[in-house]
Parts: sequence; structure tokens; C-alpha cells
Amino acid sequence: MGAEAESAVNGGRRRKWAGVAAILAACISVSVIAGWALGLPWLKAVIPNATPMKPITALGFIVASIALGVHVLPRPSRFTSLTATVCASIVVAIGAMTIVEYSLDTEFGICPALVRLL
Repeated sequence: MGAEAESAVNGGRRRKWAGVAAILAACISVSVIAGWALGLPWLKAVIPNATPMKPITALGFIVASIALGVHVLPRPSRFTSLTATVCASIVVAIGAMTIVEYSLDTEFGICPALVRLL
């Protein structure tokens, strides 16, 4: 097998596993959101008896999963590329907001509002 053919095969495998990772992350995050919405502590944590995942973190993982899932499509269009970029920007905004909250030792109230919304 030539180097070009081998590269194409490995690229296809990488896309497949990236898609599997996106689906797995989204499923776990949706279960965490369901745990918060239904008040089920055992769904709020990814690992039993661990600290629960915050809803904003689960939302970030869902949006990141969408970005990754759209990015690994075989023939991305302009719309799908834009969708991936917007989703990635949302993840960056959530991360930046979290860093600012921890740095200033404050809370903007987005996470409690999200819990109330659920």
C-alpha cells in the first residue's frame, strides 16, 4: 500500500473515531443535563460518588460535540464549517467566563439560571 493510500485509510479511521468521541461526549453530557433536570444525583456525575458536573460544563461538552461532529463530516459545506466555528466560539466563551469567575471569586449567575431553567 502506498503512502497516499495509507494516509487516506488512516484519515478515514481518525474521522470515524472522532465521530464516535463526539457522540459519546454528547450522550454523557445529555445524561448529566437530564440528571440536573430530573433531580437525579447519580446522573449528575460521570463517575459514581464523584463531584457532579456543572450544567454549564455539560452544555459546553454538548456544543463541543456538535462542533466536532460537524467538522468530521465527509464533505463539509460553508454552513457546516460556520456551524463548527460558532460552536467552538461558544465553548471558548464558556471557558473564558469560567476563568473570569474563578479569578474574580464571583459568579455571574449563568449556571444557577441554567439549573432553574431545567
